Amino acid sequence: MITGILAEGIVNPNSIKQCPECGKEFDRQANRQRYCSKTCRIKTNNKSSYSKHRNKRLSEMRAYHARHREEQNLKNRAWFAKNREAQNAKRKKYHIEHREEQLQKMRENRLENIEDRRLKEREYHHSHKTERNQRRARRWGIYRAFKPNHLDQIALASRVRKRTNAPWLSLLASAYRRAAKKNVSYTLTPAWAEERWTGVCELTGIPFNMGMPGKPGPRLYSPSIDRIVPSLGYVEENCRFILWAINSFKGEGTDDDMLKIATCLVENLTKTSS
Repeated sequence: MITGILAEGIVNPNSIKQCPECGKEFDRQANRQRYCSKTCRIKTNNKSSYSKHRNKRLSEMRAYHARHREEQNLKNRAWFAKNREAQNAKRKKYHIEHREEQLQKMRENRLENIEDRRLKEREYHHSHKTERNQRRARRWGIYRAFKPNHLDQIALASRVRKRTNAPWLSLLASAYRRAAKKNVSYTLTPAWAEERWTGVCELTGIPFNMGMPGKPGPRLYSPSIDRIVPSLGYVEENCRFILWAINSFKGEGTDDDMLKIATCLVENLTKTSS
């Protein structure tokens, strides 16, 4: 007797069932038949068995991969060496297509985690400070052994270039230190200095003599930043570039005091010479 077929040779609709493994509809030949074939039944049983013994299987897989790690690594390296050009082209194409998306994600991530990232960087640099200093000293020591005077020449060339292209930078740094020492306000900027600088003294019209590192020029004709009113500090409206000699002569006084003394000096020298 055939269970799923009627006497007239017509298939019973109640005997048609869908296989839970592959989803295929089949004619159930017995009431207990759940799968369309033995293959689907074994697959399902293996899956359920794997879920029951998952930890055991994972440990066995990890042990297997640990034993064959070197062999697998050699195979992977050989494969990547053989397909290096194709893989590099594939990666490059992906990064080019998704460049803007990746950059946007990086910017958002940096903005969201900027404080955490800075804290981690500080902690890392603080914990590796000694090691980094030793590595840097060792690297520079090796470099100096092969090129003993090269670094000194580079530093000298850099100072000469700064003195030529932006002579006001050293003056601003000195003024900042004096302002902190005297506890006065300081608002000078490189933009203000570049706009104000003319290369000559603003009071006498005498050109500045900058000199060069290692060969300083006459200090009397060197430039300096003068506070017109000393009590106001180093602010843009109160500062100017004048000769170091004039600035020293003026001291903590005003322009009127300096002019009075200079006038008397000229008159007395004229009387003495005559």
